[in-house]
Amino acid sequence: MIEWVAIATALASAAQMVGGELAKEGLKTSLKPASEHFDRTFLRGYKARQHENHLRRALEATETAFRASPGISATQADAVLTRVAQLARNPNLQKQTLALLLTLDDDSPSRIPDDILRAFGLADELRPAFAQFLFELRLHFAQIETYKPLMQFALDVRAQTKRDETNAWLAAMASAQGILTTSDHAQALRDYLAHVREKNTYLSFLFVRPRSREATTEAELEAVFVPLQVHDPERNPKGLGDPSGLRRDPSDLEREKPQTINDILPRYDCLLLKGAPGSGKTTLLRHLALAFANGDAREKLAWEGDPLFPILVPLRNYGAYLDAHRKEFPDPAPMSLLTYIQQHFGQNALALTPDFFRQRLENGKCLVLLDALDEVSDPGLRADVAQHATQFVKHYRKRGNRFVLSSRPKGYDEVAEFLRQPIVCEVQPLAPEGRAELVRKLCRALERDATRANHDAATLLDEIPRKDKVDELSRNPLFCTTIVLVSKYRGATLPERRVDIFKEIVELLLGFWDTQRDNVTEARKLAMDDGTDRVFRDVGEAVEAKQRALAHLAYWMQKDGQAETPEPTALAQLAQFFRAREGGKDISDTWARRFLVVAHQRSGLFVEGAPNLYNFSHSNFREYLAATELVKELDNDLVRIVLEHVGDAWWEETILLAMALKELGDPRRKLVMDELLARGHLIMAGKCAVDMSDRLPAPLRQEITDKLLARMQANDVPVKERALAGEVLDALGWLPPDLDAFVKIPAGDPSTSLRMEFFIAKYPVTYHQFQKFIDAGGYANEKFWRDQTGFDEKGHEKKLGDEAWKWLQESGGAERRPWYWDNPRFHRAGYPVIGVTWYEASAYCRWLTEKFQIADFRSQIGNSNLQLPTSNIQFRLPTEAEWVRAAGGEQNKRYPWDEANPKSQDKQSIRRLPGRILAWRLMVLERRSCNRLVARHLRPRRHLPLRQFSSLRPVFPRRT
Repeated sequence: MIEWVAIATALASAAQMVGGELAKEGLKTSLKPASEHFDRTFLRGYKARQHENHLRRALEATETAFRASPGISATQADAVLTRVAQLARNPNLQKQTLALLLTLDDDSPSRIPDDILRAFGLADELRPAFAQFLFELRLHFAQIETYKPLMQFALDVRAQTKRDETNAWLAAMASAQGILTTSDHAQALRDYLAHVREKNTYLSFLFVRPRSREATTEAELEAVFVPLQVHDPERNPKGLGDPSGLRRDPSDLEREKPQTINDILPRYDCLLLKGAPGSGKTTLLRHLALAFANGDAREKLAWEGDPLFPILVPLRNYGAYLDAHRKEFPDPAPMSLLTYIQQHFGQNALALTPDFFRQRLENGKCLVLLDALDEVSDPGLRADVAQHATQFVKHYRKRGNRFVLSSRPKGYDEVAEFLRQPIVCEVQPLAPEGRAELVRKLCRALERDATRANHDAATLLDEIPRKDKVDELSRNPLFCTTIVLVSKYRGATLPERRVDIFKEIVELLLGFWDTQRDNVTEARKLAMDDGTDRVFRDVGEAVEAKQRALAHLAYWMQKDGQAETPEPTALAQLAQFFRAREGGKDISDTWARRFLVVAHQRSGLFVEGAPNLYNFSHSNFREYLAATELVKELDNDLVRIVLEHVGDAWWEETILLAMALKELGDPRRKLVMDELLARGHLIMAGKCAVDMSDRLPAPLRQEITDKLLARMQANDVPVKERALAGEVLDALGWLPPDLDAFVKIPAGDPSTSLRMEFFIAKYPVTYHQFQKFIDAGGYANEKFWRDQTGFDEKGHEKKLGDEAWKWLQESGGAERRPWYWDNPRFHRAGYPVIGVTWYEASAYCRWLTEKFQIADFRSQIGNSNLQLPTSNIQFRLPTEAEWVRAAGGEQNKRYPWDEANPKSQDKQSIRRLPGRILAWRLMVLERRSCNRLVARHLRPRRHLPLRQFSSLRPVFPRRT
């Protein structure tokens, strides 16, 4: 029980001290009159004792709200509140906390400085929970009338300080580039940065508030931005396969934080962000541009270098530009991209000085952000773009500029040979805490009532993990956003297929969200208006009509390879559609123009991205709508189009979505799938099967699974293709039917130390298996952690007593998970679990021993000829001698199943013994700290330090 009275007394006193320091700070700025007013109205009349009860009630209400916060477990809440109790006796911490509290306008973990986290003694994984607690406290603190002047003055001081810092930042930016700040140059710089802020401050689709007359489709980017984790291939601490990378101090791994753009950007001057559709690449680039344009880079990005001049350019039309200027740029050259950049910004009527961009690039200190390489649809033109961009980077990199490109994986892979300079960093799916933060921010952006917003977030965060497919899809920022919107406005059950999520969100944006308004008559009128003055029976019919027009545009753009289109071309296509399909022969041009206005201003789907240039607000919307048209093709045309574009990055998403559409129908779905399989496109067929889910008939699904399994296990198939087959199999939910099996290892001859047969797990323990340990309360049950036993290198037994249990309590208790557990890059059902410590591996084996007493489980782990006993079996980690024996013996055979031939592996063989996976054995070789144990590599006589990638494989001996 927290003693809030003492903390309330301490904070009441701290408020006067913090207020006094703020007043002094305000006197140093242009806020001198406001500081003097604040001194008279708050500081002089403030009596701390009079407000202690108000603060106590606020603290008690904060605890209640904090414990009920979505995504905050009881263990996390207890851990945070235990540390918060220090406020009662630490004056410096009181002032630090209150100063942060006064200007904390959201619960982003990034708002919590490292120094205050350390001061409270909180681990980094508790940063999100601590941020939530402080934000809840601020909400209740703000309701105390006495402290409203204090909070307002703190915001005023911060705003003025921010203005001063921005002016200093702009001056530093000009100085860093060595450009004279004449009136023309200074005005051009201000105009340009204002344009960058205007274009990137708001997200331009999906955000509409119900139960109000507000008709906005915008939300502030920073209000919903969530830091994304980024994989850095050059930092190989996890080093799967690099022996030299495995020799780091193991304690470093416990302290290592997930990498974000804040870590990556200072590290490399040229990188490429590779990520799946909707993974947040463009938003991330806009966040970077906005931080430097606003002078927020130190605060938002932890940037410690000189100010950088941001240049954000989409590459979608650069290919067409190169194609139209072949004579001017016959070969890859840096000037082509420079000219394109100048033309791109010239469309916005900015009064820029001559050579505005060239001069800054020549002087250095620019941050060039080249977005959406994959949206250059033609592979040949994309290769040209890659080569020209390479020359541009090569030329201007030497001048001290930095570069960030972005692309979907397939779009990049097709031109990777032309892009040798960037470090390729993969944007990772959202971790659970990142998803929870995004859901909370979205709910607040959509709902002004804070109580209702919190309730909406809590409901969603409880429901999402209950559905495996929704849980998986919600790790993607775009899909997470659409799931929140579908739940919020449609009140619908969360869809479990990507294609159904797009269907829901498109219908929502095309009219159903209008029906959420207070004025029912106005709501119905807006929902049914498509700009043509046609009369529809109901909202559903109006939505269908609007979707038909946009789908026509999307399909035309998809076939023509256009990511955006000039306004006259869009109007011409719409007019053609209205004449041919909707019967508007004489007024088709008028309908087209009016429809375009409605589509841009109200749906947020098809928008004017630049003056007179239109595009779908996200490429996934174009691909989905194009898919709805593709399935309308005649059978032969449908098959022909799909086969023509298999392997084409521009078409892959459209084909996947089309194959999953309910409207395609089972007979036509089978027709296309049969053709894909007959033509050897097995991987594409597998990807389609993943998206189709149960819309694919079971026999065909089984056929695809069998063929993928055969390819994955075929020794004569290239390794990369086998790996792709394995990834698709995992996405289909396949697991080996003998996953829990054990293999008998015969006793050695009398001259060896192993004179008794034993059994070892056929496979390393997978995430699927380890999840059962977690679900069974493995981390909460003391008996699996107390009195663990190991052996030293000489074979002497080592009893650990309470050591493992104490370590567990210090490392998260029941909430503890293996390192990288929530990283979707590794966490796949059939993959070996990684990141387990020796303690966790031992606890798993003890749980397995208990579970073996259950007959149903016992029958799964061995075939009938093993004649396993039903009692007195103890699972444990293998000893060194057992591991060597299972891996082929002391004779150093190359493969455990055959001396020389890897192709002779049979179905009863032990899997993944050779190779470079670290696995725990029973030996406790060294214990320099509670978690610093030394394991051995799979190959004998090679000692390497503990890795958080260590996996485990249980054994049990035959007892007589």
